[in-house]
Amino acid sequence: MEFEKDNLPIIISTAKVLNVVCADKPDVWFQQNAKILQKLLQKGLAADEVVLHETFRPIVEKLLALFPLPKEDEDNQSELAEFHTFVYNTISENLKNMTGLHATLMMLKSVVDVVPELIEPFAASLMRLLAKLTKEHIGIPPPASTPGLPGPQENPNDPLVRMIISILKICQN
Repeated sequence: MEFEKDNLPIIISTAKVLNVVCADKPDVWFQQNAKILQKLLQKGLAADEVVLHETFRPIVEKLLALFPLPKEDEDNQSELAEFHTFVYNTISENLKNMTGLHATLMMLKSVVDVVPELIEPFAASLMRLLAKLTKEHIGIPPPASTPGLPGPQENPNDPLVRMIISILKICQN
């Protein structure tokens, strides 16, 4: 989902307000407002906006902690069945197609933090992605070093490095 550039600052500001409102709410509030939150989150997570994903991260983590994604063979009778389907399908499709990776890895980390064995359906795709990103990272020629300065350093802010680190953190569970 793409937003018009003119609306993006308003959408991000609104998401930040929602994050602040949700920060101090008890679990009961999340349970009572889960349906509304799921609709708001789905729209933001479907967008290709890292700031929006990071803003929604605490809310996604809280909802998935309160309403864990069921295992594949379990019947999903949760009030968040639609959200669970969205999360599961988004992770599956995006890992397979290697698109929307920031939101995908964030959601997968939230899922695996609550139910570690749920990494299994995604493990093969995740390992293919890790191999691809590692090859890309190794294939990047190092920047020329400046005389008198130490050799090139890894840039932890490099999006490729951040994604590799995210995958390794997911696999730690």
